[in-house]
Amino acid sequence: NARLDYGQVVKNNEVKKSCTITNTGKTPLIIRDVQPSINTITPSLMQTTIAPGASTTIDFTYKALGKIGKQGGNIEIITNDPTNDGVFVVKFEAEMLK
Repeated sequence: NARLDYGQVVKNNEVKKSCTITNTGKTPLIIRDVQPSINTITPSLMQTTIAPGASTTIDFTYKALGKIGKQGGNIEIITNDPTNDGVFVVKFEAEMLK
C-alpha cells in the first residue's frame, strides 16, 4: 500500500503530496473515483484513463482544519482493475499544529 506523510502542518495551512499510478496491465486502467476518508484532503486528477505501461499522478492537498494533533486515514482510488475489487488504498497521516 502507498502512504502519504504530510508531516507537521500549522493550522489553516495546506500541503500537497503526490501519488503516481502505473498501469502494469494489458488493458486501459480507468480511475472511476477518488474518495478520501476526510473532507480536508482534496484530490486533483488530470487523467482518468491510463494506457498499458503508462502512468499518471494524483495530487492530494491536505488543508489543516479541525482538531490539533495527529490525523490519519485512507484514500480509496476506485478503478476497473479486477485486483482487490478495483480499490487501491493510499494511507495518509498528518500532525496539525497550532
